[in-house]
Amino acid sequence: MDINNILNKIENYKTATAERAERERVAAEHHRQSLLDQIRVMKPDIDNLVKVAETAREAGIPIQVKFPDTNFTYENGDFFTDAMTHKIGFITSSLISGGIAAVGFEGGGYCGNYDFFTDGSVICDKNRDNGHDREASTEHLEKFIEKFPEFEKAFCDYIKKVTDCELKQSPKEKFFVELVNNESKNYKVQSTLFSTAEEAERWFNSTIDYVDYTEMSAYLMKTVGDEDNYDVFQVRKL
Repeated sequence: MDINNILNKIENYKTATAERAERERVAAEHHRQSLLDQIRVMKPDIDNLVKVAETAREAGIPIQVKFPDTNFTYENGDFFTDAMTHKIGFITSSLISGGIAAVGFEGGGYCGNYDFFTDGSVICDKNRDNGHDREASTEHLEKFIEKFPEFEKAFCDYIKKVTDCELKQSPKEKFFVELVNNESKNYKVQSTLFSTAEEAERWFNSTIDYVDYTEMSAYLMKTVGDEDNYDVFQVRKL
C-alpha cells in the first residue's frame, strides 16, 4: 500500500471539494443578489399597487373577503395574503392602523412560520410568532419574482372590471333650471342641460335678471338616464 499516494488523493479530494463548495457558495450569493436587485427594481410597481389598493378601499371597493368566507382567491376578489393559499397579496402594517404596508405571502402550516415581506426597499422574511426579521430565503425570493406578475395583473384586471361595471350601472345625470308659472304650472323658461348642479345654478344667476316670485317659481331639475330614455326629477326650489 502506497500510503503517501492515498493520503495525497484524500487531500486533493478535500481541496477540490472545498473549492467546489466555495464556487457554489459564490454562485448562490450572486444569484441571490440578482434576485434582490430584481425586486428592488419592482419598487415603483409595488408603490403603485399599494396606492391603488388604499384608494380602492377608501372608495368602498372590496378587495378582501371576510370570515366566514374562506374562498381566498383573486377570482373571488381577495388580494391579501393568507396562510391557506400562500398566494402573493397585500400585507397590512398592523392590526391597529390596518394600512397596507407591503406585498408578500404567508408561509403558514407546513410551509413554516416565516412570511415573505417587501415594499421594494425592505426585503425580508418575518416570523409570524414573534415578528422578528431574517434575510429572505432564496426560495422565497424566487417565488415572489415568479408569482408577482400574476398578482399584479389579477388585481389591475379586477379594479378595472369593478370600476367599469360601476360606470355602466350608474345612471347619467344632467341638470337644468326651469321657471314655472304658479297658476298654470307650465314652464316659461327652461335652460339647456348642464353636467353639474353648480353649472345650472350659475346659468340661472347670471342669465335671469329678475323673477317675480308671486307669479313664477324657479326649480333646479335633473334628468337621470340616457338621452333617449330618461326620467326628470325636481332637485330643489331656487
